Amino acid sequence: MDTIIVYKEKQNLKDSIQKVRLSHTRPYTLHFSDSKLNLQRQLKPDTKALLFYFTKVLNQGDRVFIQTIKNSCPDIRICLCSHASYALDAWKLDLFHFEAYPIKALQIKMGYQKYVRHVANIQTQFSIKTSEGTVLIPFKQLLFLYASGNYTNIHLKSNKKYLITKQLNKY
Repeated sequence: MDTIIVYKEKQNLKDSIQKVRLSHTRPYTLHFSDSKLNLQRQLKPDTKALLFYFTKVLNQGDRVFIQTIKNSCPDIRICLCSHASYALDAWKLDLFHFEAYPIKALQIKMGYQKYVRHVANIQTQFSIKTSEGTVLIPFKQLLFLYASGNYTNIHLKSNKKYLITKQLNKY
């Protein structure tokens, strides 16, 4: 079951958000918070959820609070819902998603659908093409990757190494 948390300081969005049917087939629970203290109480380090973070003005306190959530709860995906001028800030904060005001029901549904696709497509391995053919590398076997010009060096725990003609940022 998916957990969706909706936060807006000093305003409970329960009445308006509960009117939106996010999925007819996938079960989910909605939680609402109108203060940072209440939100902190809801979040545990192992919480897996989508957090819709509503704010008109993204101030320094919000930035620090969002970064604290990201650091203490790595499985929380944050969708910032704010004025369009804060889209770059959402990108700099490496947030999961951004929606610009005014927010409509369709945008909330699209944010949730993106979250569902993300959760369902968690990869545990990737493939590379080598002279030996296609090789599947489980993430657990990776030791490190590093760039070498337009190439990427891949080092595995088994001491096997690959030099791939793909830039590191593609991985």
